Amino acid sequence: MFIPFFNLYWIFVAFGAFAKDWNRIMNSYPNLRLGPRLGEGTFLTYAICSIVFLPVAMVMHFIVFAEICKAINFMANRHLQPQGMTPSPGGIKLY
Repeated sequence: MFIPFFNLYWIFVAFGAFAKDWNRIMNSYPNLRLGPRLGEGTFLTYAICSIVFLPVAMVMHFIVFAEICKAINFMANRHLQPQGMTPSPGGIKLY
């Protein structure tokens, strides 16, 4: 089913809800409190600019996806970390 301009609505739902849900989950679990928070304003600005002013959205694209990559890398590193241990300040873990 094709509904014209329905994708404009989903831009706000996807990016706005992702930042809100991520921050809610980071606050809900004590072992995730050190995780990066996603700027809800940044994600909302990206959604608005992607509709209204595309050149700014191109720049915002790199900022938003850098934040998403930080969040994903935090969860990936958290998975590799043994239970009850805090993250080390650097280095590579090969286990």
